[in-house]
Amino acid sequence: MRVALIVCTLVACNGRNAAPEQGGGPSTTDDAATMPAPPGPHVKVLSPDIRTLPEPTIALPMTEAFRLLDPGAAPRAKLRYAWDPKANRELVVEAKLESRRLADGVWSAPLAIAPVREGFGVIATPTHSKDGGASLAFRGTTAEITGTDAGAKARAAEYVAEFKDRIEHRRGTIAVDARGQLGAIAFADSTTTAGKPDRAIDDVTERWLAAAVPLPDEPIGKGAKWRVSIVLRQGAAVVKQIAEYTLVEARADRWIIDEDVRRIGEDQLVSAPGLPQGAIAELIALFRENSGRVEVSPTSPWPIAGSLTTELRVHVKVGVPNEGVHEDITEDTGTLTFVSK
Repeated sequence: MRVALIVCTLVACNGRNAAPEQGGGPSTTDDAATMPAPPGPHVKVLSPDIRTLPEPTIALPMTEAFRLLDPGAAPRAKLRYAWDPKANRELVVEAKLESRRLADGVWSAPLAIAPVREGFGVIATPTHSKDGGASLAFRGTTAEITGTDAGAKARAAEYVAEFKDRIEHRRGTIAVDARGQLGAIAFADSTTTAGKPDRAIDDVTERWLAAAVPLPDEPIGKGAKWRVSIVLRQGAAVVKQIAEYTLVEARADRWIIDEDVRRIGEDQLVSAPGLPQGAIAELIALFRENSGRVEVSPTSPWPIAGSLTTELRVHVKVGVPNEGVHEDITEDTGTLTFVSK
């Protein structure tokens, strides 16, 4: 589903206060009527049949806060990524999930999803960025589904459909600074047009931010903790991601990091292509958490090894003309394992 987040409520206020005369008491009714009205709020008249408001113009993703909670034990050092333009690496994640659904107040039995692999091939390109960052050339890897159970493989195909349609085999660039903070993403064959962004950019963004490890500006040592809050789109929903990282160990060739990445999506109207004519959909709530231990290379913020437990719960309502309101709650749980080639 493509979700448009309504981020503002239109409130129209109108009123007029009579100004006092210079000589003392309040003005008369006639005097007040001749005085110009103070400027009121600019209100754009909306169509009476409007179902959603335009998407906000604010650029996403947006970092709300980046805070060092604990600098860790001495000795401390400023950790930075140093890009290797000769290193061509495939960064792949394998998802092993099962899914269940709540219907009529009863949860279904969990259904297995065949293991799925997807990711990016990445190589750093020469850069002269003042902050020591890099432009990473990437391509979407081939999405793979393994296993022998036909039902599980069919369910997995639904999970990789968007990746295959929007990212698989496409090439582009990702700007990342020396702290691993994400910058602009662009596809070489971008389909972006005025007012209609390439949704594949949002897909790459949310996948990258779900696992990549940004580094604090300050020197840190063993046990250091930091928190990063980002607003982004997950699929179609606008969500807030609050991620906490702990430095377990800093080796010469890799950094061991514990991470807990939570995403919360609040009540939003939904605009979903494919819904019946006149249907109205609403996201009631979304919760996602990835938690575990990963290893990142000093040459890339995306994990090269490690595993995260993952859970995703989505609650939606859909109103269909002549059919009433349908309510749906789903839950996916499992593990994400990172592989570097």
